[in-house]
Amino acid sequence: MTRPSEAGFTLLEVLVAFAILAISLGVLIPVFSGTLGRQAALADQKTATMLAQSKLDTVGSEIPLTDGASDGAFSNGFTWHVEVAPYKFEYTSRFVMPKLVTLTVRWPAKNGPRSLTLKTIRLVGHD
Repeated sequence: MTRPSEAGFTLLEVLVAFAILAISLGVLIPVFSGTLGRQAALADQKTATMLAQSKLDTVGSEIPLTDGASDGAFSNGFTWHVEVAPYKFEYTSRFVMPKLVTLTVRWPAKNGPRSLTLKTIRLVGHD
């Protein structure tokens, strides 16, 4: 008398399936984790760029265009440093004087402190 074949998986088939799943997850989890880390770093870079542009717009109004440096902090943990210095230019004018404005934004990151620097030239009228 023959028995009908029993439906289902053997223990060996289940173990092989779990082993394949474990190897696949072991490869995919670091990929997704790295992508999330890069995405967070890019978000910080974008925030730093917007903050730097915003602070650079205040140079000449809130921050005087006089030679020297000033520092401050944003409410989100980012800090800024502005330096204003004379800009050496081969052509001079009796009416305006160029100033080099350098603004650096710093922030803490997972891989150590990061920074972004923007530079521009502003014209100041002679006194």
